Amino acid sequence: MTDSVQSTFSIFGKGLKLDTASDVKEHIEKIKEIEQLEEIKLGGNTIGVEAAKELAKALSEKHTLKIADLSDIFTGRLKDEVKESVKVLCDALVDLPNLKTLNLSDNAFGPMGAESMYNFLANTKSLTELLLNNNGLGIQGGKLIAQAFIENKANRDEDSGQTLQKIVMGRNRLENGSAKVISEMLERLGSLREVRLPQNGIRPEGIIDLMKGLSCNKELMHLDLQDNTFTFSGSEALATSLPNWEKLEILNVGDCLLGAKGAPLVANALIHNKSLKQLFLQYNEIEEDSIRNLADILSNLTYLESLDLNGNRFNEDSEIIDKIREILSENGLDDVLGSLSDMEDLSSDEEEEEEEEEEEEEEIEEEIEEEKEEEKEEKKEEEKIKEEKKEKEPTPINGEKEQEKPLTTAVETKAETAINESGKKVKPETQLGLGLDEPRPPTPRRKSAADELNDDIANLIDSMKNKMNIN
Repeated sequence: MTDSVQSTFSIFGKGLKLDTASDVKEHIEKIKEIEQLEEIKLGGNTIGVEAAKELAKALSEKHTLKIADLSDIFTGRLKDEVKESVKVLCDALVDLPNLKTLNLSDNAFGPMGAESMYNFLANTKSLTELLLNNNGLGIQGGKLIAQAFIENKANRDEDSGQTLQKIVMGRNRLENGSAKVISEMLERLGSLREVRLPQNGIRPEGIIDLMKGLSCNKELMHLDLQDNTFTFSGSEALATSLPNWEKLEILNVGDCLLGAKGAPLVANALIHNKSLKQLFLQYNEIEEDSIRNLADILSNLTYLESLDLNGNRFNEDSEIIDKIREILSENGLDDVLGSLSDMEDLSSDEEEEEEEEEEEEEEIEEEIEEEKEEEKEEKKEEEKIKEEKKEKEPTPINGEKEQEKPLTTAVETKAETAINESGKKVKPETQLGLGLDEPRPPTPRRKSAADELNDDIANLIDSMKNKMNIN
């Protein structure tokens, strides 16, 4: 299909299998016929190496080309075929002065595809939009893409040519491993208006890294991080970054596990984003109390066109939803709030579990406080006893302290004896049935070495008899 008026060539979605030069000859002739070709659509077909080389030759001469849609063109091809085909096609585009958009989405070329396009990305001077959705790039592929743009930026003057404004890299398993390098790329570019990185398995640490780079892009209008994992720390990083994007129109953090604690932080920060038109907060385990912050902010979002809160943990007929509808209605935005048909109400078991957890936390805190108080009282008592002992302690003869002899318990005196003043052995009462776990009487201070020992033994025997009810 050719269209000299629209300047477009398209065989999109025809399901053609183009292996050889002869297979693609007819299409090459049509491409050459369009003198001012601006857009080419090859997606939905499968292209082999030989056919790719012929297409590359034809495209390299089309200096007016602005958009190259090469999505989904390698179905059923071997890895080596794909690697070579990606390289010849991208190298053919690198010097085209007007090329703005390259779409290579839905080609499962993995990291080797990123390697094949590295030269193009590192040297293009006109590209403003790159679409790499669902390519299986992985951590290594993500790093290669980022490094190529970092190199591109380093090799160019600040004011030379166009800079990237849109990047789409969803469903690529980028994970935390590539987040730091991608963040550096985002920081170096600083010109992005649209960043879409959904479904990449990026966890809170990676989200924090990404926010550092994203914060440097003051012109950002569209941010899509759907189906990554934020939790509280990632939500906090997003909330810190939101004031940098005064022109933000679309924010998609649905299915990101913002949670009951993270959602209020994000909601409060939205006061800085008055240009917001679309807000996606679906499936985030947000509870009713957590969404109250958003209700307070909504009156400032007068341009809002779409608000998605579905799949969260509150009832669609709750008081807070009524308040949100009322605020939207006051701004003339009656149809903004999306469906709430899939709300995740907490079950009675979950509510009981949460209540039990809260009660347990409170009990633990109370126990800790009680233990602290007991420790304080014990220390005070110990200090008091020490002071009393010091006051009762007799002044030692010749300035030397008498060595304190420990009192022997009934169980311990089975084979022990004591000596009185006259030097005779005194056998104390033994084996009176006092258990090892029974509290032992404190050791009193002696008045003298012999007399006090006898007093102590007598006191001990009396005490033990009383405990055992022996008369």
